[in-house]
Amino acid sequence: MSEEIQVTETQEELIEIVLNSKNYDLRARTVKKIKDQDILEKLAKTDSDFLVRKKAVKRVENKQVIAEVAKNDIDFTVRQKAVERLDDQKILEEIAKNDDNYYVRQIATSKIQNQNVLFEIAIKDKSQNVKKVALQRITDCEILKDFVLSKKEDMNIVIEALNKITDEKILTEIVENSQDKVIRLSALSLINNAEIIKDFALKSDDFNIRTAAVSKLNCQDTLSVIAKSDPDFYVRSAAVKNLKNESLIEEIAINDADPYVRKEAVNKITNKEILTDLLRNVKHTDLRIEVAKRLESIN
Repeated sequence: MSEEIQVTETQEELIEIVLNSKNYDLRARTVKKIKDQDILEKLAKTDSDFLVRKKAVKRVENKQVIAEVAKNDIDFTVRQKAVERLDDQKILEEIAKNDDNYYVRQIATSKIQNQNVLFEIAIKDKSQNVKKVALQRITDCEILKDFVLSKKEDMNIVIEALNKITDEKILTEIVENSQDKVIRLSALSLINNAEIIKDFALKSDDFNIRTAAVSKLNCQDTLSVIAKSDPDFYVRSAAVKNLKNESLIEEIAINDADPYVRKEAVNKITNKEILTDLLRNVKHTDLRIEVAKRLESIN
């Protein structure tokens, strides 16, 4: 018999080829013509060549055999093909947690539905790729919050998880409870509720959070209070940037204790008389230069 597949070959002849030919490429090409499920199952589980097993597992109908191959085949590409055909959640979870090849775990993870299992994989898996796939499938904001607050992960992955959170109450919890400044600020940047932002601007113990919150504020009354009374000059300066009350801006330019805040105020003044008066009376060198620049720019 020729070692090439002939159009006239019967199933018996094709089975003879896939079981006994020494030409692995021919056996692999012949698999697609086999109709006998028992033969396909045997090839998928026991053939010596990974390519033949891979071709066979794609055509096997028995889910139990597919699962067996997915868990036990020595070649990760064969396991991968088997996993792609699985839908049993328990088996997929087992493979996602235990397979020694990250790509097989990644394929299994991409099919898992259980949010708590996905969280466990995102926390414990050593592969960044698998972690990312797990996070992409997590939709529960509470679970995403737990991941963000776990403090065990690469920052890029944490921010990716954080950006999926849409519940502003949960984002507020993260701002309040995270030990990492970048995470706190990133969470705050996702909050749009004016009352929550106002509360952080007025009450947060962290000047970084107050500064970031102030930069998002539009309420002029609140900005006025902060510009006049916040103990940190960065926060007051941020408030001045958003102020529209010209008389208050002029007052701050004249009276604030910190030259940095006064510079910010000076650059918002449009009254030439006020600027001229400041130029005469200000003693701080850098501030006087700023006043002179501002005068020149509006002349």
